[in-house]
Amino acid sequence: MRKYICLHCFHEWNSNGTHRVLRCSRCHRRQGVGYDKFREAVDVTRISLLKIADSPPPHRPPLEVIGNIPDALEPVLEVAKSEFPNPLVPISLLREIFRRAVEELKDISRQDGQ
Repeated sequence: MRKYICLHCFHEWNSNGTHRVLRCSRCHRRQGVGYDKFREAVDVTRISLLKIADSPPPHRPPLEVIGNIPDALEPVLEVAKSEFPNPLVPISLLREIFRRAVEELKDISRQDGQ
């Protein structure tokens, strides 16, 4: 069984892979990718955002941090670009990746503060 995420509505579901066409179980669009690729992008984005936050004054992120962000997002964006004709998918995907990374950073911050 493999986990997927829809790049349109961001619904997550499990599939045994027997279907020829990968469709979201909620919105039924063919815009699903493996959840592991999505998680990899979220994790590396979260780490990059932490490095940016920890960068010394005047709060300019180091060039290596900025350089890591496109590399982190490349696997998911490549799938989106090659598999789906909708040009808005990568933009909404980036928004969701950053939203989840920031949420996770907030959760970590709350846990550290307790």
